[in-house]
Amino acid sequence: MMLKIVSVVLAVVLWIILSITMFPTIYTTVYDVPVKLDISGTFADENGLSVVNFNENTTVDVKLSGMRYEIGNYSADDLVASVEVKDVFSDGTYELAISVKSAHGDDFNIVKVTPSTCKVKFDYNQSREFPIEVEYTGISADEGYVLKTPVCEPETITISGPENEISKINRAVVLVKGNKQKLTETFSTDDTEIVLYSNNGDVMDKSDFEFSTESFNVTFPVFMSKSVPFSINVKQQGNKFDASSLKFTFDPETINVQSTKDISLVEKIDVGSVNLNEISLDSEFEFDVTLENDIINASGIDKVTAKLDSTGLVSKKFTIDQSNIRILNKPANKAITVNTEKITDVTLIGPKDVMSKLTNIDVVAEYSMQAHSIENGNVEVQATIYAQGYDDVWYSGDVKYIIFNVSDPDIP
Repeated sequence: MMLKIVSVVLAVVLWIILSITMFPTIYTTVYDVPVKLDISGTFADENGLSVVNFNENTTVDVKLSGMRYEIGNYSADDLVASVEVKDVFSDGTYELAISVKSAHGDDFNIVKVTPSTCKVKFDYNQSREFPIEVEYTGISADEGYVLKTPVCEPETITISGPENEISKINRAVVLVKGNKQKLTETFSTDDTEIVLYSNNGDVMDKSDFEFSTESFNVTFPVFMSKSVPFSINVKQQGNKFDASSLKFTFDPETINVQSTKDISLVEKIDVGSVNLNEISLDSEFEFDVTLENDIINASGIDKVTAKLDSTGLVSKKFTIDQSNIRILNKPANKAITVNTEKITDVTLIGPKDVMSKLTNIDVVAEYSMQAHSIENGNVEVQATIYAQGYDDVWYSGDVKYIIFNVSDPDIP
């Protein structure tokens, strides 16, 4: 048995010696060697050319000849196959040679490379900035709210790539992913992806491009929306008249307002103020529409007209005698004498049934000296005119004045 084992070993050793000495060169074929394409440092790279079309799955079969002890066990991992790009000087499609060498520096001959060439397309690099558009589905505002135009950050993107491919880009779109939502407040998400559309509306392959960023944040502004009527503020001296009894019609009647804050308690929009005495039966006032800083005018209305609803109202003229001209809050240390004998052409407006009852003795003109700087002499002051006992009747017309004299009292 020992002799048999020794015989086998000696036979193998003898075969190896004979192979090396008598048959040192062999031929072998290595299959499916991956082909690499690297243009760094080449004329094409330094002059702005980039690879547009190359099949990165390209492989070659390589027939070698060399020393058995060097290449006898060669596989695809022992070879490096590269595309030769030294003769590429401009854009276009080239049929380029494929070169092969040892990955270990071994010495052998390349008998044949199959295929020996491959097609590669080159184009010049270009960078172009595009505005970002936002596309989404399933996101909407809940009832009573409005969804404004989504805002993307950043607003633009710079895309770099082959000139011919860049020219095909028509739109850069950030597509928002996610589930359906009914929004009642502003919502932001970064669950997005960039999508490119060509000039004919097709989705483009992005693999040829480089992007300044692929991270985007999209904000969906949500505003509460409400339609509210207009109102007007009536200013008067004292509180002899119930201003809530006045009814106005407005053109337009309402305005749509929006806000990021809760405006559910906003019941009206005050357009401005008028003095009570400026309101007549045919009064009509025009106001500019101004809103608080955090409320948006969603109707686009810039002016509104307010007109008195004079239904059931009539006007009537009166004369106020001196006996009904009153100075209130007289100082105890001064003598006050009313010089105005009467006030004429006093127009009052009120409900028809009330006005039919009023006479001159019901109409009063008065002035309060409570905040008056007391100096001796004649004084002209603005009169407050009203109908005694009636809070739905008001004076309409130019300001009326009372003249009175302030003096030291006679000392007995």
